[in-house]
Amino acid sequence: MSKKSHFKGYFLTGLVALLPLWVTIILLRALFYIISNATRPILQPILREWTPLEYAPFLFDLTCFLGTLLIVYLVGVLVSNLVGRQIFVKVERLIFRLPIVADVYQAVRKLTDMFSSNANSKFRRVVLVEFPRKGIYSVGFLTSDQTGEVQEKTAEFVVNVFVPTTPNPTSGFLIMVPKEGVIPLEMSVDDAIRMIMSGGIMMPEYAAQKTESGAAI
Repeated sequence: MSKKSHFKGYFLTGLVALLPLWVTIILLRALFYIISNATRPILQPILREWTPLEYAPFLFDLTCFLGTLLIVYLVGVLVSNLVGRQIFVKVERLIFRLPIVADVYQAVRKLTDMFSSNANSKFRRVVLVEFPRKGIYSVGFLTSDQTGEVQEKTAEFVVNVFVPTTPNPTSGFLIMVPKEGVIPLEMSVDDAIRMIMSGGIMMPEYAAQKTESGAAI
């Protein structure tokens, strides 16, 4: 093998080994500065009086980063009680009246609600269903048993399954599936959402276990 081939092989091996760490560091660094910039306009005039910012740029960024985390924590404490929640609702109502801003805010709000613990608790479990046609399987979330008119007018007992789209799991299809046609999966809701958002690249680990077939949904 030539020296050129040796170099190319070792270089690609090193690149594959270092790339995940490299990308992780870049993303964490970007996230650090995004968070610190949130409070920079507020803290910069205050800290300028105490220390020359040009001599301690990283210390200033670190202070802004911690300041942002503190503000987020305090907002969480505020909206957790009744009075703070009412104030937050009133602020949201004002935002909803603003053109363009309201559309962007609602889209982001739906996305964050999707990943909140309260939203995930509404999904009873992750399931596999034949959708959009027989022979093709899609991952979905079992939400509830169907009741009322739909249940009365179907020959089989059906359940509600939300089948999200990729890479945006906030949109999808609500389908009513016969309970016998639903295959329960062991993966968690969070793992399923990550798999859907990545288009199947981030697959959750699974240790095959011998279980009784036809587990209850």
